[in-house]
Amino acid sequence: MGIKTDKGIFHFVWYVKDSTQVLTSGNSCSVILINLAKMKLKNLNFLLWFYIAVTVIASIHKYFIGRATNYLTFSTSFWNLVNKIDLYYPTTTHWDYKYSPTFSLLFAPLAILPDWLGGILWNLINIVVFYFAVTKLELDRKKKLFLLWFLFFELLTSLQNFQSNILLCGLFILTIVNLEKGRNFRAAFFAVLPFFIKIFGSAMILIFLFYPKRTRSLLYGIFWFATLLILPLAVVSPEWLIQLYKSWFNIMSSDFSTSMGYSVMTVIGHFTEVNKSYVQMIGTGLLLMPAIFCFKKFKDPTFRMTFTASIMVWMVIFNHKAESPTFIIAVVGVCLWYLFKEPDHIDKVILLLVFVFTTLSYTDLLSKILVRFADLPTIKVLPCIIAWTKIQLDLFGLDTKYKCPFARR
Repeated sequence: MGIKTDKGIFHFVWYVKDSTQVLTSGNSCSVILINLAKMKLKNLNFLLWFYIAVTVIASIHKYFIGRATNYLTFSTSFWNLVNKIDLYYPTTTHWDYKYSPTFSLLFAPLAILPDWLGGILWNLINIVVFYFAVTKLELDRKKKLFLLWFLFFELLTSLQNFQSNILLCGLFILTIVNLEKGRNFRAAFFAVLPFFIKIFGSAMILIFLFYPKRTRSLLYGIFWFATLLILPLAVVSPEWLIQLYKSWFNIMSSDFSTSMGYSVMTVIGHFTEVNKSYVQMIGTGLLLMPAIFCFKKFKDPTFRMTFTASIMVWMVIFNHKAESPTFIIAVVGVCLWYLFKEPDHIDKVILLLVFVFTTLSYTDLLSKILVRFADLPTIKVLPCIIAWTKIQLDLFGLDTKYKCPFARR
């Protein structure tokens, strides 16, 4: 820690010295501001406070112009829970609620607050958990800064919609971080909790198969699942909780047949009729192929992180309910793949495509231009499909001492 602090001091002294050398020139103030800005932009602590400020401003703005529907749905679900109103039938006065009864209960500390304040705190929880998780990754400071700045527009999109996707990203990263450190009990909690937020988040449990102490991890997972499953018993009867889970299952089952989302199925649907179940089964098979044929390569930490990245992209591009704010998960996956390897020119082009056509496609900068050429859902998902294809190829050909049958020779 001392070495890092000293380097920070030397950088500060250098910037001040460089600035004072031009105090007599006409642009001295601009030089000082530029140098100080460079220091701040390279400072992780500053970035945290920057994101906190952006979160507060974006939350207040969206709430007071009447676009806090997701948050109001979450907070209303808690009051429905304690008042023994079915969370799923009839629907709330806001959007349909499709989260678990456990999520409704966990939302209690925010639901009892004024809506504007609860909305701000909800978004702050998302951004702080994600920031904390990123700082725990085995990446150098520059790569962490790159990751956080690269994701700015995706983070902002999710914050403006009061979504839970940023929180999910943080939980996914904390899962792999704790597994790498042998903290399986904590990792199991971070892996199981997403199921009670968004069901597709449970896919991260797959990564446990490739770490030691699988039996113990399974028991930890069962413990956390059972605990979170029955947690609403604190405010409802066992009979009513069973009824709520039945309603949740029914609404999620019927939900499957009504949408394509921003997914691979949407892209294929432009050319032919799509059977979502078949496409998702094929996608799952392709996801698991490196795990099946290259199992020994999981001894390599880069391979493990790359497979984690693959899961994160896969759970979005094959998700029939994926929407624009969901893509923060896929873009985080792409970034993890890119930052934990030595990228080649193809990788850099793919990352650029993801930034321009996935991250910026729904911004005012590009949306009005891109919509002239294709529908925006297709434009947004296509770079992630390309990235996921490259990730899968990398998993088969990753140059480690643990070869698999299809590895490049």
